[in-house]
Amino acid sequence: MGVIDTLLGRELVEALGWALLHSIWEVALVGAVAGLALAALRKGGADLRYLVSSIALALMLTLPVVTFCTTYGARLEAHRAVGAAAVAAETPMAPLADLRADAALPAPASRAAA
Repeated sequence: MGVIDTLLGRELVEALGWALLHSIWEVALVGAVAGLALAALRKGGADLRYLVSSIALALMLTLPVVTFCTTYGARLEAHRAVGAAAVAAETPMAPLADLRADAALPAPASRAAA
């Protein structure tokens, strides 16, 4: 386990990595849509172009944060589910002698005489 994993936790690091990866296409998509909108509004008022650009910038900041939060929440839920399954698998079982059907029965007479 690396230093970052130790300091921040595996789920947090994985969620951050996936959020950064997804932010590439999210920001590119928002930029492309904003570019098309600005091209269509070339002859429109500056205030409308400013509004479109501001919304695009706000989305470029917000979408990666939302992606991180949803990814991190999913990673935590998966980690909890795996942890609960591991705890259930590690619960101590009764000794094998207690599970035998004949453990409570007396020894046969042939063995007792020997």
